Amino acid sequence: MLFRSEVALWDLAGKRHGVPIYELLGGASRDTIPVYNTCIGSDPIADNRRFLEDAGSLAAELIDEGFGCMKIWPFDAFAAPSHGQLLSNSDLDAGLAPVRAIRDRVGGSIGIAIELHGFWNLPCALTIADALQPYRVQWIEEALSPESLGAQVAFAKACHAPVVSGERLVSRFAFRGLLEAGGATIVNPDLTWTGGLGELKRIATMAEAFRIPVKPHNEGGPVHHVAAMHVAANVPSLYLLEMIRHNT
Repeated sequence: MLFRSEVALWDLAGKRHGVPIYELLGGASRDTIPVYNTCIGSDPIADNRRFLEDAGSLAAELIDEGFGCMKIWPFDAFAAPSHGQLLSNSDLDAGLAPVRAIRDRVGGSIGIAIELHGFWNLPCALTIADALQPYRVQWIEEALSPESLGAQVAFAKACHAPVVSGERLVSRFAFRGLLEAGGATIVNPDLTWTGGLGELKRIATMAEAFRIPVKPHNEGGPVHHVAAMHVAANVPSLYLLEMIRHNT
């Protein structure tokens, strides 16, 4: 409810002054917003199935559509049996298969982002990160659940790829702790969960002081998506904006 009320107030203010919301936030920092595709979807755009079954052709298709990065989660299925406490060598190799398929098909023409959904303990997350290193992934996201800041910091220090965290944090006060501790190299606040456009803007501005870019978590409905676009148009520290082509 807070998110909807806050966005509605920004919308009313924009209409009153006859300007888009990004102008109320301070103006546009860019003419276009760089995006990546999170591979969620169902028929006829079943990206969530295709990245497991035919990742190479999916990557080629996304490149043809102009995407420079795709996010996948090929290790999730192997977390359930042990609740993320143990990862066998065979499961690790199976999780790497879609990543290999993408690199074999398109080389480095598209970035590969790996989502771990916070399912793993620290040793397993580090094992996955080490195994991914030869494939030059663009980032690893939510390797650990956010309850343990110390574990997040340990992972960020050991991981060779950029580390994304923050989608389950609420308000700039939680992000301050993450930034000061060095628990992420990119933050991904969710506009809905953290309180709206204003709070997302404040988090991005605070992260900029740490030289940390922002990649808003953006898997909500059309209102969420448009609201996130206004913030993405404004903040200088934008890394990429998440989108799901199935929803467009």
